[in-house]
Amino acid sequence: MHTESSNRKTIFAKIQAMTRLMAERTFLLQMMKKYARGQAVAIRLGRQLRKVNAAVQRHLKEYNLLEGSKMPYPEKLDLDSLKSLEVPAEVPEELKRVLIDLNETKERCEEEIELIACDIRSTHCFYMKQQD
Repeated sequence: MHTESSNRKTIFAKIQAMTRLMAERTFLLQMMKKYARGQAVAIRLGRQLRKVNAAVQRHLKEYNLLEGSKMPYPEKLDLDSLKSLEVPAEVPEELKRVLIDLNETKERCEEEIELIACDIRSTHCFYMKQQD
Protein backbone atom coordinates (compact mmCIF):
# COMPACT_ATOMS: atom_id res chain seq x y z
CA MET A 1 0.00 0.00 0.00
CA HIS A 2 2.87 2.34 0.82
CA THR A 3 4.51 1.73 -2.55
CA GLU A 4 1.22 2.41 -4.33
CA SER A 5 0.89 5.72 -2.48
CA SER A 6 4.45 6.76 -3.31
CA ASN A 7 3.94 5.61 -6.91
CA ARG A 8 0.78 7.70 -7.11
CA LYS A 9 2.69 10.74 -5.79
CA THR A 10 5.47 10.16 -8.31
CA ILE A 11 2.99 9.90 -11.18
CA PHE A 12 1.21 13.05 -10.03
CA ALA A 13 4.55 14.90 -9.72
CA LYS A 14 5.53 13.86 -13.26
CA ILE A 15 2.19 15.02 -14.64
CA GLN A 16 2.51 18.35 -12.82
CA ALA A 17 6.03 18.82 -14.15
CA MET A 18 4.93 18.03 -17.72
CA THR A 19 1.96 20.40 -17.37
CA ARG A 20 4.25 23.22 -16.25
CA LEU A 21 6.73 22.49 -19.03
CA MET A 22 4.00 22.37 -21.69
CA ALA A 23 2.66 25.73 -20.47
CA GLU A 24 6.18 27.15 -20.72
CA ARG A 25 6.54 25.61 -24.18
CA THR A 26 3.29 27.22 -25.33
CA PHE A 27 4.46 30.58 -23.99
CA LEU A 28 7.81 30.27 -25.76
CA LEU A 29 6.10 29.35 -29.03
CA GLN A 30 3.90 32.44 -28.74
CA MET A 31 6.97 34.58 -28.10
CA MET A 32 8.78 33.03 -31.08
CA LYS A 33 5.98 34.25 -33.36
CA LYS A 34 6.79 37.86 -32.42
CA TYR A 35 10.41 37.82 -33.55
CA ALA A 36 12.14 37.16 -36.86
CA ARG A 37 14.22 33.98 -37.00
CA GLY A 38 17.60 35.73 -37.11
CA GLN A 39 17.11 38.07 -34.17
CA ALA A 40 19.11 37.44 -31.02
CA VAL A 41 15.94 37.18 -28.93
CA ALA A 42 14.53 34.54 -31.27
CA ILE A 43 17.77 32.58 -31.08
CA ARG A 44 17.67 32.61 -27.27
CA LEU A 45 14.01 31.63 -27.29
CA GLY A 46 14.84 28.76 -29.65
CA ARG A 47 17.52 27.50 -27.27
CA GLN A 48 15.13 27.70 -24.34
CA LEU A 49 12.48 25.89 -26.37
CA ARG A 50 14.92 23.07 -27.15
CA LYS A 51 15.71 22.74 -23.42
CA VAL A 52 12.02 22.59 -22.54
CA ASN A 53 11.35 20.00 -25.27
CA ALA A 54 14.23 17.87 -23.97
CA ALA A 55 12.87 18.11 -20.41
CA VAL A 56 9.40 17.10 -21.61
CA GLN A 57 10.87 14.12 -23.48
CA ARG A 58 12.80 13.10 -20.35
CA HIS A 59 9.68 13.35 -18.16
CA LEU A 60 7.69 11.38 -20.74
CA LYS A 61 10.22 8.55 -20.70
CA GLU A 62 10.21 8.51 -16.89
CA TYR A 63 6.40 8.57 -16.79
CA ASN A 64 6.12 5.74 -19.29
CA LEU A 65 8.53 3.63 -17.20
CA LEU A 66 6.37 4.01 -14.08
CA GLU A 67 3.87 1.30 -13.36
CA GLY A 68 0.58 2.58 -12.05
CA SER A 69 -2.23 0.23 -11.26
CA LYS A 70 -5.81 1.50 -11.15
CA MET A 71 -4.73 5.07 -11.81
CA PRO A 72 -7.00 7.64 -13.45
CA TYR A 73 -4.06 8.68 -15.64
CA PRO A 74 -3.16 7.24 -19.04
CA GLU A 75 -0.80 4.26 -19.05
CA LYS A 76 1.46 5.72 -21.77
CA LEU A 77 1.89 9.25 -23.09
CA ASP A 78 3.56 10.63 -26.19
CA LEU A 79 4.63 14.13 -27.14
CA ASP A 80 2.06 14.43 -29.95
CA SER A 81 -0.84 13.91 -27.55
CA LEU A 82 0.63 16.51 -25.18
CA LYS A 83 1.08 19.06 -27.97
CA SER A 84 -2.41 18.56 -29.35
CA LEU A 85 -4.82 21.37 -28.61
CA GLU A 86 -7.84 19.20 -29.44
CA VAL A 87 -7.39 17.02 -26.36
CA PRO A 88 -9.93 18.17 -23.77
CA ALA A 89 -8.39 19.59 -20.64
CA GLU A 90 -10.06 20.11 -17.32
CA VAL A 91 -10.05 23.74 -16.16
CA PRO A 92 -9.41 24.07 -12.41
CA GLU A 93 -12.16 25.72 -10.34
CA GLU A 94 -9.74 28.36 -9.10
CA LEU A 95 -8.97 29.41 -12.66
CA LYS A 96 -12.68 29.49 -13.51
CA ARG A 97 -13.29 31.85 -10.58
CA VAL A 98 -10.45 34.12 -11.67
CA LEU A 99 -11.79 34.21 -15.25
CA ILE A 100 -15.31 35.01 -14.05
CA ASP A 101 -13.96 37.82 -11.84
CA LEU A 102 -11.93 39.22 -14.72
CA ASN A 103 -14.93 39.10 -17.04
CA GLU A 104 -17.10 40.92 -14.49
CA THR A 105 -14.36 43.52 -13.98
CA LYS A 106 -14.12 44.02 -17.75
CA GLU A 107 -17.88 44.51 -18.03
CA ARG A 108 -17.85 46.98 -15.14
CA CYS A 109 -14.98 48.89 -16.76
CA GLU A 110 -16.97 49.15 -20.00
CA GLU A 111 -19.92 50.55 -18.02
CA GLU A 112 -17.62 53.06 -16.32
CA ILE A 113 -16.21 54.16 -19.68
CA GLU A 114 -19.74 54.82 -20.94
CA LEU A 115 -20.63 56.76 -17.78
CA ILE A 116 -17.46 58.85 -17.96
CA ALA A 117 -18.06 59.60 -21.65
CA CYS A 118 -21.60 60.72 -20.78
CA ASP A 119 -20.24 62.91 -17.96
CA ILE A 120 -17.68 64.46 -20.30
CA ARG A 121 -20.37 65.28 -22.87
CA SER A 122 -22.59 66.75 -20.16
CA THR A 123 -19.76 68.85 -18.74
CA HIS A 124 -18.78 70.01 -22.22
CA CYS A 125 -22.38 71.09 -22.94
CA PHE A 126 -22.55 72.89 -19.59
CA TYR A 127 -19.41 74.91 -20.30
CA MET A 128 -20.53 75.66 -23.86
CA LYS A 129 -23.79 77.09 -22.48
CA GLN A 130 -21.80 79.09 -19.92
CA GLN A 131 -19.75 80.69 -22.71
CA ASP A 132 -22.85 81.82 -24.58
